[in-house]
Amino acid sequence: MDQTPQPPMERNVVVFFQVHQPRRLRTQVSSQNSELRSYFDEPLNESIMKRVAHDCYEPANAMLHKLKEEHPGVKVCFSISGEALDQLEKYAPDILLSFKELTASGTIEMLAQPSYHSLSGFISAEEFQAQIVTHMEKIRHHFDVSPTVCCNPELIYNDELGSSISQMGFEGILCEGAAKVISMESRDRLYRHPEQGVRLLLRNQDLSDKIASRFGAGETTLTVKNITTSIDLLSPDSTTVLIGLDYEILGDQLKKNAGIMSFIGELLVALAEESRFRLCTASEALKSELQPAALTVIESTSWSADSQDVSTWLGNDMQKEAFALLAAQQGKIMMVEDEDLLDIWRSLQTTDHFFYMSSHKLGDDNHRRYFSQYPSPYEAFINYMNILKDLISNLQGARVKDPDSDHAKILESERQHPKIPVWAMQKELQNRLSSEQKP
Repeated sequence: MDQTPQPPMERNVVVFFQVHQPRRLRTQVSSQNSELRSYFDEPLNESIMKRVAHDCYEPANAMLHKLKEEHPGVKVCFSISGEALDQLEKYAPDILLSFKELTASGTIEMLAQPSYHSLSGFISAEEFQAQIVTHMEKIRHHFDVSPTVCCNPELIYNDELGSSISQMGFEGILCEGAAKVISMESRDRLYRHPEQGVRLLLRNQDLSDKIASRFGAGETTLTVKNITTSIDLLSPDSTTVLIGLDYEILGDQLKKNAGIMSFIGELLVALAEESRFRLCTASEALKSELQPAALTVIESTSWSADSQDVSTWLGNDMQKEAFALLAAQQGKIMMVEDEDLLDIWRSLQTTDHFFYMSSHKLGDDNHRRYFSQYPSPYEAFINYMNILKDLISNLQGARVKDPDSDHAKILESERQHPKIPVWAMQKELQNRLSSEQKP
């Protein structure tokens, strides 16, 4: 019998980065004395965006540019929130341009998400889908591409969210390979929604967090060979590996002298050049299996390092109270004419506001805490509630939309025909208006 060792099988590897900066709220805002439209701390937002752009986005993007020139096979996926895109456009337009150039070169595949990097999926399917439409429009505007793969913030996922995304025609969804829904031996391959055709690509938490936590702990012993060997040693059924990270660890959350930047560059080159790997985009990986098995995810999962659920954002009584009051305003907010109020309400859905209220043991998520301007979760909660209650008071006196307006007609049509989602009606209306405006 031939005892010659067999070479490692070729595996698809997808590297994904989440790019996000929230619109941070002003602190010490009284629910009785605040002024409408001054809820956000723009000097702080500008300062943080410029710092992160200098420490992370600029050098990391430059690295990707250089890698693409020297190693054409290098490619990665990015999910850039609408909140981050707006702040880049306002405070760091040169960085936004570099993202555009990387996309045009084929280095980056852009993914869709709810524009406000929000918990909108727990408010309603209509709100969730509307925010994805908004994000898709921003991606088309800035990068002239239309994403075919969706990625909910923090990889939050369940079957209901998957159905909403599938209804919008996406080919695939990135989500967490959480231990409560899939075994480690079965994680690294494609799956599909149990009732829809949309495919699921699961993140390998072990490989992803090994990179972030080892460098975050100041260790210098982790090598590219450690990661590639770990991929080689995966189960024989493992065909597609997803490594997902916050982009900000490249120079901001983890400083340049930690060595993380050069490590990621060397890893991408190894994955692109070594024949046993196929470094690919998410959309390419989704086409690699003809009949993926169904995966049922009833309870929500996420890439939260310790719990892999949504307790980091909606786990304690403060978070639940704040979110319940926020969600309860949907009916009112949709019927007022003031678009600024809608924008504020949606920005208050951003995951970070609830993360700052977390009393959860953060573990490997702790490096994100330094982005918070609050001394404690309780103070984050009090400040948030003051702002939310002030927004609600402004809603009381806001002008209600004309019942004959296009938006009111969409809402009434949705009430009468619930199988037609609001996002589809909005797109139909936008397309009609665009065609009418053409000469």
